[in-house]
Amino acid sequence: MSEPRTPSIYAIAREAGVSHATVARILNGRGIYRRPTDAQRAEHIRRLAAQMGYRPNAAARATASGRFGSVALLLSTMGDRSNLPQPLLNGIHDALAAQGMHLTVTRLPDEKLTDAGYVPKILREVSADGLLIDYTHGVPAAMIELIKQHRLPAIWLNTKRDTDAVYADDLGLGRLATEHLLALGHRRIGYLGRKPAPDDNQVMHYSQLDRLRGHELAMRDAGLEPEVRRPALHRARQSRRDLLHAWLREPEPPTALLTYRGTDAQTALFVAQELGLAVPGDLSVMALGSPTTDWVADRWWVTSASPDERALGERAVALLEQKIAQPHREQPAVAIPGHVHQEKGNTCAPTRGRGVDGSEEARPASPAPLGDGSSK
Repeated sequence: MSEPRTPSIYAIAREAGVSHATVARILNGRGIYRRPTDAQRAEHIRRLAAQMGYRPNAAARATASGRFGSVALLLSTMGDRSNLPQPLLNGIHDALAAQGMHLTVTRLPDEKLTDAGYVPKILREVSADGLLIDYTHGVPAAMIELIKQHRLPAIWLNTKRDTDAVYADDLGLGRLATEHLLALGHRRIGYLGRKPAPDDNQVMHYSQLDRLRGHELAMRDAGLEPEVRRPALHRARQSRRDLLHAWLREPEPPTALLTYRGTDAQTALFVAQELGLAVPGDLSVMALGSPTTDWVADRWWVTSASPDERALGERAVALLEQKIAQPHREQPAVAIPGHVHQEKGNTCAPTRGRGVDGSEEARPASPAPLGDGSSK
């Protein structure tokens, strides 16, 4: 048996003895109450609508206003091409909620997004006023061109573009982390990560190149030569362990390691433990990217420098609102800065030798093991 249809505003108007326009204004929150009797009538109509089982017709409202009151977060069906950490999602959701809008999450294959017949109607298909496109790399050129050609209100996330994009300032992040280690007195700072070739941009995220460049700029500004190691891509995890074992046994090994991502920092910590190195006494370890939230070997919490992902989501919503209002106007891209998480890390400390101010600095002893991690 089919469900009973929700009553229309006309049925409520007949029951209340008022015009349907009055009912529409009150139920849409646009009523103006100049006298107590107006407020009492509005309350009576709302109560009557609830008793009759009235539900707002979102489709009809969208037809009348030209707006859905919704934004679609578009993800790739290829899992490695979208990045949606929790702070980013929270920033998007909360910024929309503050404006009385809601979020729709949709995943579409590339062939749909490069279909000239589908792209013009994509907003109607997903019931959205605009798109937040979360593609990290490998963005189809035809998709970019079609969205631009049809003036779809869209802001790109996590991909580096000149316009209509919000992304993390990974160049600044690499510099910031390196300057943090330099301020602790480290001069032999090793960088562990992939050193991409210029033609690799279509198969990797821009951050791999930008974080490395930021590190190199900070080192050269300090009069130091960067020391970068990258493992072979084949059997990458074992390759990293082998590389680190050899690197940390050299006559003059690094006193600090900066890694492209948190998992590489964890590998470095296990290798240091296997070699009997105290962290951060003999070796400081710092990661770039999202903060590492797990204890490593019940002993360390990785010191990290990461982008402000919540701010990225909030700024993307603000930029999309401007794009919805003026879809023909390109918005300048925004790079969101990051920060060092000093309060949530115990893997970095001053090195022996002279600090940046010329004073002698003693390296502290390694912290005692933290048992079963219950203190966290």
